[in-house]
Amino acid sequence: MKFSIIAALITSVMSLALISLPFENAQATNTKEQTQTGVLVGYGGRLFGLVHISTNGHTTEVNIASDFLPPPGKIFEAWLVDGGGGASGYPLSLGQLFKSGTLKFNEHMVNAYTYTDLIVTLEPTNDLDPGGAWSQTVAAYLLAEPFGK
Repeated sequence: MKFSIIAALITSVMSLALISLPFENAQATNTKEQTQTGVLVGYGGRLFGLVHISTNGHTTEVNIASDFLPPPGKIFEAWLVDGGGGASGYPLSLGQLFKSGTLKFNEHMVNAYTYTDLIVTLEPTNDLDPGGAWSQTVAAYLLAEPFGK
């Protein structure tokens, strides 16, 4: 059953990416569109979910899909992290994953390529701390070039 749900999520993420291509943001620059699709890896190499990132360096879309549910009183929150050498260390919250295990983030950024990683943390429901619970990181995806600039 988990396999069929993951297959459906992969199809959904890829469909969303393909459907959104013709609707390019009018403010987008002439920079070439970069896309990455990969696996969010949890502890012990366990598959936590899938991620699809599409950006031209400014207009950025991130789609996440997971079969996992957080324990009662907790939520999953996704982050883009600027963690490379000489980086700011600034984590950008992409928001809470829905109860369906999905998240869709769209933003017009100054420079999306400064980020190096996408991570998912386990946070308290209605968390008052705007920072991430880094010791509760449950999954990660290392962004490939041209990210990490």
